[in-house]
Amino acid sequence: MSPGCRSRPSKMTSRIFRASISAAEGPVPRYVFAGPTAMSLRHEQLREDFSCQWSYSTLWRACMSASAVCPRCGTPHSLANRFCSRCGTSLSGAVAPRTIPAPPGMMVTPSPPPASENLALFVAVLVVAIVVVLAGVFAVVLSVRPNTVPTPPASRVIGVNVARSSDGTNWVLTFTSVPTRLTPFNTMLAIVTSGGVTALSATPLGYLNYSSVGALYVQAQPGGPVAVGDRLLVNTSIYPTGFGYQLSDGIRLLAYGTLQ
Repeated sequence: MSPGCRSRPSKMTSRIFRASISAAEGPVPRYVFAGPTAMSLRHEQLREDFSCQWSYSTLWRACMSASAVCPRCGTPHSLANRFCSRCGTSLSGAVAPRTIPAPPGMMVTPSPPPASENLALFVAVLVVAIVVVLAGVFAVVLSVRPNTVPTPPASRVIGVNVARSSDGTNWVLTFTSVPTRLTPFNTMLAIVTSGGVTALSATPLGYLNYSSVGALYVQAQPGGPVAVGDRLLVNTSIYPTGFGYQLSDGIRLLAYGTLQ
């Protein structure tokens, strides 16, 4: 056979070629040896498959980032686009794609509580702690403080010893105890009958006159306050046995008794 002549491959060569293609790429399509028409059809099919895959990939990427969908062809677009890049439809009435729900079984972590709730909880705990501390301090103070009993004010009473003079003409009233802050001018003497009638109205000790009222105040230390050892001389003829005497400071009764 001359080098310029072409001859059809033998059946053995064709089988070997098919086996090689099958081993490398799988089953050999019929269009490999079917002629130009079959190959053109296959090329067209490949272009359509590639176009569909590219469209699907483009649509998927657009769905993941788009904010609006073309109302005519359904192509997703960004809100910055005014017209559909596929069919030219205006996107003014486009509808935003629905949110893809989370797959079932996915655990959703709850959102943390707002800061205001945390602050309220902190304030409540702080208030309870302060109350507990104050209660403990108060209990300690009460337990340590001594149980002191306040001293009552000194009783304002004049102790009086009543006796008759040696000649029997006077009742002698001697002061045996005297409270403080008493003077001859704020301490008064009053005498009443056995029936309760006033025989001598309340008169300051410093103003008593034996000649006019039958009573006289004699101080152990003249010019000083009322003190222990001071005496009252009361006429027994004017104020006989059974009459009563009363000593006061103008507010409260300091002493009382019967002349006998």
